[in-house]
Amino acid sequence: MFQTINNLYRKTTDAVIAFGRRVVRAVVSYCILAFYILAMALGFIAPAHADVPAGVTTAITAAATDVATVGGAVILVHIGIKVWRWIRSAF
Repeated sequence: MFQTINNLYRKTTDAVIAFGRRVVRAVVSYCILAFYILAMALGFIAPAHADVPAGVTTAITAAATDVATVGGAVILVHIGIKVWRWIRSAF
C-alpha cells in the first residue's frame, strides 16, 4: 500500500513539474516574441533631428574635453594611491 502511495505521489509531482515547465516555456516564448515585436516597432520609428545652434555644439565639446581632463586626473590619483599602498605593503 505504501509503495502505491509513493508511486502515485511521484507520478503526481512529475506531472506537476512537467506542466510547470511547459507553462514557463510558453511564458518565456511569449516574452521573447513581445520583445521582438517591440524592437521591430521601435526600429521603424524614424528619429527626429533638430538643428542645434553652433554655440551649443561648441559648448558641449568644450565641456566634454574638461570632463575628460578631470576624469583622467582622478584616475591617475587613484592609481597613484593604489601603487603607493602596494609599495608600502611590500616593505
